[in-house]
Amino acid sequence: MDTQGAPLNIYTRDASNGQAISAEYRLLNTWTPLLNPWYTNEQYGRATVLPPQGAVTVLARKEGFMNDTATATINRGAGAG
Repeated sequence: MDTQGAPLNIYTRDASNGQAISAEYRLLNTWTPLLNPWYTNEQYGRATVLPPQGAVTVLARKEGFMNDTATATINRGAGAG
């Protein structure tokens, strides 16, 4: 059973000026306190993950900024199955 979804790009930006920031992100559907934090790239404010198919909720957070969440539906990746 192939449950690999398509790649998901996560972007974190400072809402006041649009500049890329490095922020912690979590895939809330699969997150556990046992995991080390995952961060977006410092230069581009970007991360790419391969989540499972279905609804995925992403939490982005950084000290001094408001937390934000977004939910996306992930379909099968190209060539899957």
